[in-house]
Amino acid sequence: MLFLTLTLNIIIIFGSVDGILEYNTDCYSAIRQVGLPRLWKDDNNISHPLKTITVNEIAAYQQVNRIFQEDIGKVPIIRELYTYTSMPLLSCLTQDSPQLIQKIREEFLDYPALTKFNYNLSVTTDEFLRDPEIFGDRQAIEVDELVFHGKLRDGFFIEAGGYDFEDQSTSLYFELKYNWTGLILEPNQAHYKKGLTKHRKVYSSSTCFSMYQRPAFLRYSFNEESTRKEEATGDLWIQCLPLYSMLLAMENPTVNYLSLDIEGGEFQVLQTIPWDKVDIEVISIESHFLGIRSPGTLEDVIEYMDKNGYVHIPNAHKIDEETDLINLEEEVDHIKNDLFVRKDVVNKY
Repeated sequence: MLFLTLTLNIIIIFGSVDGILEYNTDCYSAIRQVGLPRLWKDDNNISHPLKTITVNEIAAYQQVNRIFQEDIGKVPIIRELYTYTSMPLLSCLTQDSPQLIQKIREEFLDYPALTKFNYNLSVTTDEFLRDPEIFGDRQAIEVDELVFHGKLRDGFFIEAGGYDFEDQSTSLYFELKYNWTGLILEPNQAHYKKGLTKHRKVYSSSTCFSMYQRPAFLRYSFNEESTRKEEATGDLWIQCLPLYSMLLAMENPTVNYLSLDIEGGEFQVLQTIPWDKVDIEVISIESHFLGIRSPGTLEDVIEYMDKNGYVHIPNAHKIDEETDLINLEEEVDHIKNDLFVRKDVVNKY
């Protein structure tokens, strides 16, 4: 044990010189699982310094049916077994690491469905487009009316918190009406598996956005459908990846619309983005849990986004007074979202 401690200290010295590996709590834990440096680190490969990337799998029973407040006690809860996969040593890599980007492409991205697959939605495309106010999500329509004015075809979106890729999807409207594509993230395996059956023409990943500028393990709660840094809450640790890393895995496209609906932690994810290296035009964030499930108020977010070149559009997304949240202990009654538009994009469209 003493020998291992001395070895880790030596690693820190050399790691700080070449800047390839980032040593942190998650990284240390992963290294201890693997053993001595000769077993996991490749000193002869600058771009791919990890020789052995271990894979951990955790099986968890989780609820697969969504029960509304009025149905509690009346509808039986259905649970199924799902497997969550993680690669602990990825936490040693920086968010722009070539090895991390390669692993994301190989292991964490599902690619757009082939054109031979028709959509498997609850309504047809024609039905959806005839009345998107009913079948679509109002948030996407508001963004189109306020910013894009129906002028942008073949755009690119990111939707974090995709649920089943259809119900309340903030990206489906752009895909069906304007032929956009993009990336959908949904860490809940039950929701994600259902989402894949919809045959959306998008990249997708059953992971979450990291709250650090590196891969990290966050605590996921099935009940809240959210991730947090704190160990005290949640059901299991899950592998989360930086937003910037996911973008690099897709060749860093222009993101016309980013929708962050992750039930808390939105501010922390925004703070991981290297704004000078990405092209993100419009952002909607779920804001009713700001300062409650994670640090940072809406005012903090507005100030931060202003410094990075975005203007806040007050009341762009209407508070849905008809949608109650079952989180009374957190004093949150209704959904609220806030819109940010990059200053040079305000008049672009």
